[in-house]
Amino acid sequence: MDYAVVISAIVLGLSVLATIAKFLDWFVHSDPKTMVRTTRWMLLLLVLACIPLLILAIANQQWPAAMLIGAGMLIVQEALEVLGLETAADEGAIRAAHKRLLGLVHPDHSGSAYLAKKVQQARDTLLAPSREWLSSSGETSAPRNRAAKR
Repeated sequence: MDYAVVISAIVLGLSVLATIAKFLDWFVHSDPKTMVRTTRWMLLLLVLACIPLLILAIANQQWPAAMLIGAGMLIVQEALEVLGLETAADEGAIRAAHKRLLGLVHPDHSGSAYLAKKVQQARDTLLAPSREWLSSSGETSAPRNRAAKR
């Protein structure tokens, strides 16, 4: 093998690592709202990248890979559908949709425990990136429940 090819492959690899390191540094030190927005766009791009991979896995009859890719895509999409939101919904829209739907389907308001649980799971799925950031940064959120304040 030619030395020029080896050297260019090493330089390319180091360049990719430096780019990833800069992105992670920016991501960790940026505003939480920016992080949530960026995470949502990254999830959208991941879903868009998974569609061709899913088609390729099905075409090559790689069933376990196809099921894994499909399941990962359905989790976020199903959560958005449960809350009736678009793909680029922000944290405020997620919380507002959760509050509105929970008021309609809560068992205390002649709703169903199953539907209330689905609404809670959808909110938790979509807000998981922002909660992970809060727990990793050491910040704690104020109690949201009146009983928790006592």
